[in-house]
Amino acid sequence: MKTWLSTDVPPADNRYWIADGDEIWKDPSGRTPEDQRMAALKAYPDPPPAEAALPIRAPAPPPTFDEIFAQLQTLVGLDSVKADLTALYDAAYSIAEITRAGGTVEEMPTLHMAFLGNPGTGKTTVARLCGAMFRQMGFLRSDAFVEVDRGSLVGSYIGKTEENLKAKVASAIDGVLFIDEAHALFKKESPRDFGGDAVNLLVKAMEDNRQRLVVILAGYSDEMHEFLDSNSGLRSRIGRIVEFPDYNTEDLIKVFQQFAGKTGWVLDESGMEALTKTVKTLHETRDRHFGNAREMRRLLDRVRERHGRRLRTEGAADPRIITGSDIPEKL
Repeated sequence: MKTWLSTDVPPADNRYWIADGDEIWKDPSGRTPEDQRMAALKAYPDPPPAEAALPIRAPAPPPTFDEIFAQLQTLVGLDSVKADLTALYDAAYSIAEITRAGGTVEEMPTLHMAFLGNPGTGKTTVARLCGAMFRQMGFLRSDAFVEVDRGSLVGSYIGKTEENLKAKVASAIDGVLFIDEAHALFKKESPRDFGGDAVNLLVKAMEDNRQRLVVILAGYSDEMHEFLDSNSGLRSRIGRIVEFPDYNTEDLIKVFQQFAGKTGWVLDESGMEALTKTVKTLHETRDRHFGNAREMRRLLDRVRERHGRRLRTEGAADPRIITGSDIPEKL
């Protein structure tokens, strides 16, 4: 707090001087020292006592392997995905236990993977869980999860693609490099496209960093199989190909209920009947671009609009209840 030095006031001057740290400067206001002291107290209050400070919370510990694996098991549907990944984790777990016991494993498992399926089937979510589990098992030393696509890898001139890919690999080292719609890197009809350079560089990076990097390629099934065959070394670098099926009607309803539950909503009988009818129609008329869980988010947005309109115009005894009138027949 600033203090006053009354002894420093010159006898012939009616202004006062202020001590600010080691500096003495003249106060130009002409107010009395007491007035200035009160003003200074308001402007520079004393700090609160130490016991009044907010406690510093320790960061939450990272989830254990069992907790992460349990998250995978609680995902709606994806039974075949869970079975594939459980087999992979069992093999990796065997290596991890040998290492913890002091043994030496010269041949480490190949953890690079390809996730094949339509949008909204959980590929990114599962990829993140994979990275977290490999981290807990000791195969990775970082929680890094770097998500990229063609736009962030393929350059527009010679040398730029190599620069982009090396930068992304460096940022993902000891963690996961997740390439969404990886098949877009390969364009058979454009032989001069720099995407081919990206694939060649990626194959080399996957081999050079196989002990410090997990690469997960994701995209549509047919296009991804063609992509994996576009480079002689690409498919051999992939340890496991995992097919992500579309959700069935029952799974989509469960996904919607999970989303609704996070909003605090509960569906009554009429709401459940209307939801079942709408989701069944969406599923039966879907094409290869059907968004699965993403479609349920879109449906939730439409329900939110209708629900809010009903509350605003009609009111409700319990605003948490979703009725049949809140569910649109189509998106």
